[in-house]
Amino acid sequence: MRLAAVSGYACIDETLAVILRREKSVSRNLDTMRVAALRSMRKNRVLLPSRLRGSFWRDCLAGVYTDYAKPAYRAGRLGLAYADTLRALMLSPLGRGRLCLGLLRDFLLKKPV
Repeated sequence: MRLAAVSGYACIDETLAVILRREKSVSRNLDTMRVAALRSMRKNRVLLPSRLRGSFWRDCLAGVYTDYAKPAYRAGRLGLAYADTLRALMLSPLGRGRLCLGLLRDFLLKKPV
């Protein structure tokens, strides 16, 4: 995030790294990853131009919440899945509302996500 704030970047269609998820790796711990992602979003908000620190940032933060609601649901942690989806809906009802309502519907109907 800090590099993107001071420089340009581009996406390339080539695998440059492979992430190995071992049993004890941090990337397997949903809670640790979620807390770190939310902390990073909050910490780096100041890197955005002031005009983007409002609704744009809330939409990005809502995206993090929905990103973590899905694996929480898959892990059977329904309370966390619902809470994160509702947080996202409150943060960005126009930007993420349709996604959040769709997730809530799928959670209620016990559909795979």
